[in-house]
Amino acid sequence: MAKQPLLPVEEARARILASLHTTPVESVSLADALGRVLAEE
Repeated sequence: MAKQPLLPVEEARARILASLHTTPVESVSLADALGRVLAEE
C-alpha cells in the first residue's frame, strides 16, 4: 500500500461532508414511527 500524506482535518471533513447525501423527509403516524430514527435540522 502506497503511503500518502495525511490530510488537514478541515480538508478531510470537507471531503467526507461532500460525499454524504440526505434522505428525504417523511411524515408518519406515531404507531408507524416505532423503531425509526428522529432527526431535526
